[in-house]
Amino acid sequence: MERPSVSKVLPSPRTESTSTYVAVADAPDMYGSTSVVPPPLPDVTKQDTHADVVALRAGFATGATKDLKTRKTLLRALQRMLNENEAQINEAVWKDLHKHPLELFNAEVALVKGDIQDFIDYVDDWAKPKLKLTNVVNLPGLSYVRPEPLGVTCIIGTWNYPMNLVLTPLVAALGAGNCALVRLPGDDTTRHLNNVFIELFDKYMDKRYVRCVYGGVEETKAMLRERFDLIFATGGNFL
Repeated sequence: MERPSVSKVLPSPRTESTSTYVAVADAPDMYGSTSVVPPPLPDVTKQDTHADVVALRAGFATGATKDLKTRKTLLRALQRMLNENEAQINEAVWKDLHKHPLELFNAEVALVKGDIQDFIDYVDDWAKPKLKLTNVVNLPGLSYVRPEPLGVTCIIGTWNYPMNLVLTPLVAALGAGNCALVRLPGDDTTRHLNNVFIELFDKYMDKRYVRCVYGGVEETKAMLRERFDLIFATGGNFL
């Protein structure tokens, strides 16, 4: 019996790669920018969170937000803010997180817009008193559950879903007739978007009912020393 032959494959000579790795932060983005230096925010020392809360409480005390027309006006203003500034928002989120506009729309913006439209369409029904069974002792009286706004709410935004986790609770707060103080995500995370939010909130939102603050840990601690009727926050211990 003949011994089978064994072929031997020799490794090809090693060649050095000529490609160069370019870090994402240094690569030109879809908007043609290579800058990774975040823009400065307005001077945080000029914020007066206590004055903001006092102003919101005064706005709530007028009873205006109990009016469904006022609620819809605020929601439509938020709706216009998103529709009229889509490109500016997309660019800011891309620069902060490199989140593609399609992902941003599907995972965040579409949900916010859907919530806004739901409140506009159905808040009249949701706000109606609901008839409940009356116990024997109180017959022939009638019993109702009447939805009422809580007052001044605090919304603590976070960086990973900055549109959704800032605006979705804001939609619910305004739709339910509350005023809201929005704490934008931390300065070291979404600074481009924070600047856009500050600009657009000032342009579209009525300051009697909606205000925003920004900053880091110390500014958040100062904000939480105020009294709120409801606080919305998501995430871990570090917000």
